[in-house]
Amino acid sequence: MFVVTVTYTAPLDEVDPWRPAHGDWLNRLISRKLLLVAGRQVPLVGGVYLAPRMPVEELDGLLASDLVAAKNRGVSVRTVIDHSTLEYPSSYDTLEAALGTSTSASSWVMLCASGSSCLGPAGTGINHNKFLLVSSVDGGALKNVVVQLTSNLTPSNYSRYWNSSLAVAGNGDLYDGYTAYFSRLAAQNRSDWSYTYGNAGDYKYYFFPRAGEDASTDTVVNALDNVTCRWSDAADSHRTTVHAAMLKITRQAVASVYDAFEADFQAVRAAAVPGVNDDVAICKSDDAD
Repeated sequence: MFVVTVTYTAPLDEVDPWRPAHGDWLNRLISRKLLLVAGRQVPLVGGVYLAPRMPVEELDGLLASDLVAAKNRGVSVRTVIDHSTLEYPSSYDTLEAALGTSTSASSWVMLCASGSSCLGPAGTGINHNKFLLVSSVDGGALKNVVVQLTSNLTPSNYSRYWNSSLAVAGNGDLYDGYTAYFSRLAAQNRSDWSYTYGNAGDYKYYFFPRAGEDASTDTVVNALDNVTCRWSDAADSHRTTVHAAMLKITRQAVASVYDAFEADFQAVRAAAVPGVNDDVAICKSDDAD
């Protein structure tokens, strides 16, 4: 048996609109015996679930079955997957049989070319994207939903790794940017691809691959170069805090920029989760805050 705890990372007034649909989803999981019980924490800072032990291969099958069930309800389900997914073929076989592979149909599943990402030079890379796009949830209660994950949908990610996700609803510019990128992934027109980015209100998106091998073409380095110790708005001046949580940094240019923060930032290191490095850099200040 597994005990799953969920902690809200947004204020309750932002969580509340999601609660009815989330409750319906939990009830469906309980009816299918995928959860034993679910309830709220007291005080209301999140939830607690009890889940039965389940082989990771069964989890894979459930995901594929849920996508097929959505298609059978009339939802257009379109999925782009790296060719290496055939190392675990049962879920792909389920999707292929139910959705088909014709991208001219309303629902389909497709694989990137063997040994290649869907975009970028042929014969190199993998399709390392992890995002979900939903045009409407719960009869239109939420629209233009973008879910960006760090997790691959693979057995090892279920059982071994710590991951995270970000969900944004109602941002049409962000949703349109992602859907345009998704269409280009499906087309696999490598000769027509160029690194793409855009603004979407409080968010900015970047879509890869990006040509180049030095710091000038490293998007993370470019973004970190824009970080300043303090920022101001109409209310006040604020200290900047930078969080970096990852298994490792293998690009020296990124490590060098982060290391250079020491001139203006005081570094705080905390192992918030076992096995994950969470480096926190806080703007230096003579103030007590």
